[in-house]
Amino acid sequence: MLLRENLITCNTEAWQSHPDFLGLQRIGGVDLSYIKEDDTVACASLVVLSYPELKVIYEDCHLVTINVPYVAGYLAFREVPVLVDAVQKLLEKDPCLMPQVLFVDGNGILHHRGFGVACHLGILTDLPCIGVAKNLLQVDGIENNDDHKEQVIVSCREL
Repeated sequence: MLLRENLITCNTEAWQSHPDFLGLQRIGGVDLSYIKEDDTVACASLVVLSYPELKVIYEDCHLVTINVPYVAGYLAFREVPVLVDAVQKLLEKDPCLMPQVLFVDGNGILHHRGFGVACHLGILTDLPCIGVAKNLLQVDGIENNDDHKEQVIVSCREL
């Protein structure tokens, strides 16, 4: 079975449809930051904040060894196993602090194959994930120009 078959692109939680996100209590963020001198060593981070106060209620940062080489467009295969471990560690340590949504450093559906690191992580952790990428990838129907914001909105509505 393909992971993509399990991708959910509609709101499934009541707080997602509420204008003030009523019911949302915990938001999380994950990232891997690589050591400049050695791209096989990274700092894996998971931070959970209370919402709407935005107070840190959980944080875990630790060094990890990455054994998968970087290949453009395939970041999920390099980073997701480590990020899943971080989420699993929280689940085992204190499940009541699990985030209700995760912000992920990387693309989600705005990936040139429509299935980036945020999508992979969301399916493997069963958490809603939002990809927050530093750069806009070239995706069918979206060009990196002055109109790209509107193109992204239109593309997401078509899902």
